[in-house]
Amino acid sequence: MKKIIIIPDVHGRTFWREPVKKYKNVEGVHIVFLGDYLDPYENIDFIYKAEAFAIFEEIIDEARSANNITLLLGNHDMHYWPQFHQSYGCRRDELRKQNISHLFLSNIDLFSIAYETYINDKQYLFTHAGVIKPWFEWVTNKEVKTNPLDQNDSYRYSDVFGLTEQEIAEIDVEMNADGLNKLLDSRVGRNILWTISRYRGGYSTYGSCIWADVSEHYSLFSKEDRYEDIYQIFSHSFGSPSLDEYIINDNWAMLDCRKVFELDCETGVITLNKD
Repeated sequence: MKKIIIIPDVHGRTFWREPVKKYKNVEGVHIVFLGDYLDPYENIDFIYKAEAFAIFEEIIDEARSANNITLLLGNHDMHYWPQFHQSYGCRRDELRKQNISHLFLSNIDLFSIAYETYINDKQYLFTHAGVIKPWFEWVTNKEVKTNPLDQNDSYRYSDVFGLTEQEIAEIDVEMNADGLNKLLDSRVGRNILWTISRYRGGYSTYGSCIWADVSEHYSLFSKEDRYEDIYQIFSHSFGSPSLDEYIINDNWAMLDCRKVFELDCETGVITLNKD
């Protein structure tokens, strides 16, 4: 593979059209959408819910007719799944939610939580919001300290989701795309994906890979709390004060800025796509 075209949050926008038209089914190129196709920012982009729904249908048609497009799921996608209709946290198109749910579930084979590639033996992991290492340790160890200063302050899955010990024991997730994608396959996994931290108005200590705020990535100062052997690529947290801002550093790239990027699969360098 020569390069990966990266498309951050869509929210009804059309900035993705020309690159997809150019690179669709092109050998040596893969296209990854980072999720959040619906729920436009009506007062910012002047795109309305009906338009966003039509754009979402267009994206599904493009992915269905391509051999090189991956569609990842974001928080503004999974709350249209029937399991999450009562969940809090996002604005939602209530008028069309049943149609949107049907569209997701009838095309479920197109959607993933994560995508990955390896460049010079280094893992490059794509998700909607990035994986917070303490969150993943909670997923695998089944408990997390709610207060890092108190060694006794922790809670288990059973406290959060009311799971049985047998259900807890069956959770087995590896830190790679296949492992994260397995979370979609069970009620337990889907609930884990809906953990929302205080940074986003939730109650969990850490947000999941569809919910983590960029501030949570900044808060991981120690090497023990960061994935230094994995380069993460995500969107979800638009720049401040400008929606045109993005962040690329040595550990991760937050690209939610209404622009298309590309990853050079020889050098591992991420740049704005010029097409």
